[in-house]
Amino acid sequence: MLKKFTLALVFISALVIVYDANYNNAHTNGSGAPAGRTGSPGDGVTCNNGSCHSGAAPTDQVATITSDVPVSGYLPGTTYNITATASKTGVSEFGFQLSPQNASGTKLGEFVIPLPAGTQFANPNTGLANKYVTHTSLGTGGTDTKTWTVQWTAPVQGTGTVTFYGAFNFTNSNNNSSGDVIKNASLDITENTSIGIDETVVQGGFDVFPNPANDIVNVSFYLYEMTNVNAEIFDLNGRLIKQTTTENLHPGRHELKFNAHGNMEAGVYFIRLNDGKNVYSKKVMVK
Repeated sequence: MLKKFTLALVFISALVIVYDANYNNAHTNGSGAPAGRTGSPGDGVTCNNGSCHSGAAPTDQVATITSDVPVSGYLPGTTYNITATASKTGVSEFGFQLSPQNASGTKLGEFVIPLPAGTQFANPNTGLANKYVTHTSLGTGGTDTKTWTVQWTAPVQGTGTVTFYGAFNFTNSNNNSSGDVIKNASLDITENTSIGIDETVVQGGFDVFPNPANDIVNVSFYLYEMTNVNAEIFDLNGRLIKQTTTENLHPGRHELKFNAHGNMEAGVYFIRLNDGKNVYSKKVMVK
């Protein structure tokens, strides 16, 4: 009888330990932060609001958001790498949440899916429209530092400056929220307006016709030296619709043709031309 009672106590104790570990893991959001905690003006809260993580004020914790967007700014429809980094000596578990927004909290641009291992969307649904990226349960471990990199496609022309807001969690690995330190970071990415769309000027000998187009979109351009040319068409949401690359084109006038049927519905599109040295953009209307 005593042996059975002892075994029962061991079994119950094991259940309590498993329950407690799972509860604490969920309580500390080890499987991902809830949406809307970046500290942006639109979100208004971070991971240490709402009786969640409540450690001391950050001191030597380092939180940064960086990108490979050139200093000249982003080009509409172009995809870039966005990197979030948390560093603190002695810390082995980190968390983060990241979102590209304007001052009103509107999401700008699109994260490229599928997301890399160790990252996921926070509460993905139609209402939030994949606005926030956070860690997964397997994407928190690191020795003194942790880095997450995602790809982001820039929004349409005229959007202006995009700010990436992020909240970072430096945990003390005690399986609950007490003692975890939260630090915010942000990164402003300006729009490249030096090659803005100007319907009255043929930039670098680059023109698109007819405009509006019915069946065929013609792309005409002039080259001053032999080079490869990449031509891309994006919709207003920055999604790549058509693409073609022509190699070893000789100096002189050239012309490419795009079929406006198929996956090009009626609407406004952007055509981007890249000759390896310069990038040009033009707007075209498809009827």
